[in-house]
Amino acid sequence: MNEKAVETAQNFLTVDYGYNVHKLVDLSMIMHRHTPENVIIFLEKLISDYDRNLKRRILNDKTDPRINDIVARRFRVKMAYRTLQNSMSKKAA
Repeated sequence: MNEKAVETAQNFLTVDYGYNVHKLVDLSMIMHRHTPENVIIFLEKLISDYDRNLKRRILNDKTDPRINDIVARRFRVKMAYRTLQNSMSKKAA
């Protein structure tokens, strides 16, 4: 996995509010301690967790404003996941 792919994935996982920057996941820290395959597995599990949470919220109250936040976070994690997965598949080829 190359540095550009990790940087791109981290950009998907970083939210800039203007007055504050929030990292949903700090990939640089995780990449130092775990293999790229384990990081991808972690992101898969995080996506599944967001899916379960989203389903539960929608079943309880479709007007819940937290649904928007869950959808946005899930989208960002999924984009980071795909970026890293594509990088791994290019590396293998």
